[in-house]
Amino acid sequence: MTSTAHDGTTTAVTLPELVEVVAGEVAAAKGTLELVLEDPSRATALGNAVESTPDSVERAISAAQAAHASGTWSSTSDAERADLLDAVAVALEARQPELAALEAFATGVPVRQTSIVGMIVPGAFRLAAEM
Repeated sequence: MTSTAHDGTTTAVTLPELVEVVAGEVAAAKGTLELVLEDPSRATALGNAVESTPDSVERAISAAQAAHASGTWSSTSDAERADLLDAVAVALEARQPELAALEAFATGVPVRQTSIVGMIVPGAFRLAAEM
């Protein structure tokens, strides 16, 4: 699939498999919603949106609580945290057109409007690193 951004650039996008990642384990998403995702440029159905099952949500909450209790992040120095967050921003910046195209597919909003997401997401990580 190819998407064209407001600046005229084109991006080929392959939709990823819809999965959930809980506690480092990747699994196919189990639940589906009635919401049908559409390709806004072609007005064609892509399939149903997925949802996390209650069990997946509970496992995610447990994993988050365990991660917090471990103290791994809180014992990391401010400088190391900032470096990690900056590295995420750099990685995301390299994929801005893809992020915008995927957001268009996820929401049905034209890619010319979702292209701002490609700037906001890395920016959020940079802001967090500066904090």
